[in-house]
Amino acid sequence: MRDITARKLAESEQTRLSMILSATPNETYIFRTDTLRFTYVNQSALDNLGYTLEDMQAMTPIDIEPEMTKASFRELVNPLLTGKQAQCIFQTVHQRKNGSTYSVEVYLQVVGEGKERTFLAFICDITERKQEEHCQATQYAITRLLSSAKNLEEIAQYIMQTICKALSWDVGALWKVDEETRVLRCIEVWQEKADCAQFIECTRQNTFAIGVGLPGRVWKNNKVEWIIDVGWDSNFPRIAAATSAGLRAAFAFPIGSRDRLYGVMEFFATTLREPDKKLLDLMEGLAGQMSQFLDRKQSEESLHYAKNKAEAAARERAEILAAVEAFFICVNGEGAVTTWTPRAETIFGISLEKALGQPFTELPIQWSWKEVAVAMEKANDTINSIRIEKIRLAHQNGKEVFLKLTVSPICDDRGVTYVFMGEDISDRLALEHDLVQAQKLESIGHLAAGIAHEINTPTQFVGDNIRFLADCFSDLAAVLDRHRVLLSSAKAGTCAPDLIEACEAEARRVDLDYLTEEVPKAIAQSSEGVTRIATIVRAMKEFAHPGNDEKACVDLNKDIESTVTVARNEWKYIADLTTDLAPDLPLVPCLLGQFNQVILNMIVNATHAIADVVKSTGAKGTISIATRSMDGWAASLGTWSRLRRIFTCLNYGPLKLPPCCLRSAASFCQSRFSRRCIEERSLRARSPSSSSSIRLWPTTCLSRFRA
Repeated sequence: MRDITARKLAESEQTRLSMILSATPNETYIFRTDTLRFTYVNQSALDNLGYTLEDMQAMTPIDIEPEMTKASFRELVNPLLTGKQAQCIFQTVHQRKNGSTYSVEVYLQVVGEGKERTFLAFICDITERKQEEHCQATQYAITRLLSSAKNLEEIAQYIMQTICKALSWDVGALWKVDEETRVLRCIEVWQEKADCAQFIECTRQNTFAIGVGLPGRVWKNNKVEWIIDVGWDSNFPRIAAATSAGLRAAFAFPIGSRDRLYGVMEFFATTLREPDKKLLDLMEGLAGQMSQFLDRKQSEESLHYAKNKAEAAARERAEILAAVEAFFICVNGEGAVTTWTPRAETIFGISLEKALGQPFTELPIQWSWKEVAVAMEKANDTINSIRIEKIRLAHQNGKEVFLKLTVSPICDDRGVTYVFMGEDISDRLALEHDLVQAQKLESIGHLAAGIAHEINTPTQFVGDNIRFLADCFSDLAAVLDRHRVLLSSAKAGTCAPDLIEACEAEARRVDLDYLTEEVPKAIAQSSEGVTRIATIVRAMKEFAHPGNDEKACVDLNKDIESTVTVARNEWKYIADLTTDLAPDLPLVPCLLGQFNQVILNMIVNATHAIADVVKSTGAKGTISIATRSMDGWAASLGTWSRLRRIFTCLNYGPLKLPPCCLRSAASFCQSRFSRRCIEERSLRARSPSSSSSIRLWPTTCLSRFRA
C-alpha cells in the first residue's frame, strides 16, 4: 500500500483552483510555452469569445489577437522565458468567433519550473475604459474644431478623421440636404482604408430621399441609427460596394439647427459591432454640439446680412444722389423749386443756391416752355405721368443738347407738386444714328454666306479655265518647239521628212484643232466670270457705303440693281426676280443708305412670304421691281406673284408702314423708317387671287422732281 494523501490533496487543490478560475469574471488562459496552444480557458473567456474548450485547445493566443503575429508575440514573451521579467503587462485587442473585437489589458507571467513551465494570463476587458477615454478625447477635439470654424463644411473632414481614429472606424461621410430637390447628397468623405475607392465613388454618386438608406432613415427618424452588418440590411442600397470594400458595421447621426435638418454624418467599420450605448450617447452629444454650432452661425450670418443690407442701402442712396445720370426737380403748388439735384446743376448750369425757392418758370432755362407748360397741365388733369420724348435745350455757350423729360404729379393736402425727371439723350440719339449703319452691316452679315457662294461659283470656273489654259500652253509650247526645229532645218537648206512627220505627230497628239476652238471659249468664259465677280464686289461696295445725314442726288436704278445683286442668294431659289427700271429716271436727292436698306427688306420679306406659300411644292414665285416717272414723282413699284394675301396696313406712330406679310411686319418696321427718311408716303394695295402689288411714293426718300 502507498500513501496517496499528498496526491489527493494536490488534486483537491487543483479542483478548487479550477473552480476559482472558472468563477472569476476576468478571462483566464493557460497555454504552453513551446507550442503556445491553450491548455486551459475559463468559462468567462469561453462565453466572451464564443468558442468551446475543445476549440480553444486547438488554438494559440495569436488566433484571438489580430494585432499580433507569432514572431511579435515570441518577442514580447521572451523576457519572461529568460527570467528578465517576472510579469508582462500590455494592451491589445481580442477577436471573437463572430469577428467582433474588444480591447483588453493582459497580465502575463510564467508559472512552474522546468518542463512544467507554462504561461498564465489574466485578461481584463477594458473596452468601456477605452471607449470612455476615446469619447472624452473625441468630444474635446471636436469642441476645439467647432470653436474656431467658420462653417461646418471646412471642418467636416477633420471631424470625421477624429471620430474614426479615436473610435476605430474606417470610413466617414457627410451628407447635406439639397433643399431644392429634397434629397441627401454626399459632400465630404474621409477614409482610413485604401481599398474603398469603389465604395467612396458609389457614395458620392448616390442621393437618398427621406427614409431611403442609412442617411435617409436618420433623416426620417431624426435620431442615431446603428447597423450591425450592412451586408444583411434590407434598406442599404450600397450593399454591393460596401461588401466589396469589406465594410460591416455602420452608424449615422443627424445634424440640424433649430428649424431644419442640415444633414447626416455616417461611419463604417470593417468589423461587426454591436450597438454601444455610450457611443450612441456620445454621437447624440456631438450632434447637439454641431446643431448649436449651426444655430450660432445662422444667427451670426443673419446679423451680418442685416448689417450689410442696411449699410448697402445707405451707400446706394448716397451713390444715387451723387452719381445718378437723371436729374430731379420738384416744384411745389406755388410754382417754387424745392428740389434741385447735382445733375440738374450740371445740365442746366444753374447752381442749387440760385434755383431753390425761385419760381420754376422764371429760371434761365432755354427750352420750349410751351411744351413744358402743356405737359404740366396734362399731368394735372389726368393725374398721370406725362413724357416729352425729346426737347431741345440750348446752353449759354451755344451748345445744344436733347433731353427726355417726365412730368409726374403728386397730390397732397397742400396741392399738386410736380416732379420733373429727365436725362440727357444726346449721346443716345448719336448712337441711334450709328445703329442705322450697324443694321446695314448686320444685313450684309446675314447675306455674307450667299454672297460668298455667288462669288465662289464664277471663281471656280475661272480657276478651272486658267488651269485648262495652262495645260494648253504646255501643249502649244511642245508644238512650237517641233516647228522651231523644222524652221531651223529649213533655214539650213534641208527639210527632212522625219522633222515634218514629228511636227504633224505632235499636232495630232495635242489635238491642235481642239485647242484652237476651246482656248478662245475659255478666255471668254474667264472674262465673263471676272466681270461677274467685279459686279458683285461693286454692288457690295455701293450697298455698304455708310452715306451721311444729308440727302444726296443718286441714281435709284443703279442702287436697286446693286441691292438685287447683293440679295441674289436670298431669292434665286425661291422666286424669279425681274426688273423694269425706267431709263429716263433722273437723279433723286435722298438718304442713300436708308433707301438701300428699305429695298433690301422689301426683297427679303417678299422672298419669305413666297417661301411660306410655295413651301415644298417645288414651284417658284415671281418678284418684279419697276421704276417710273409719274406726274413729276419718282415711283418704285413691286409685284409678288403666287400670294393670296401680301400686305396689311400697319400703323407705326404717325406713319403707315406696308409689311410684306404679317410674319415679316416686325422686321420691316425695324428697317429704321423715320421722319428723316420718309415724311409722307402714299400706299395702295390690292389682293387678287393671282398677284399683289404695292406702289410707294415717299416725298423725302424719293423726292419730287420735274420731268
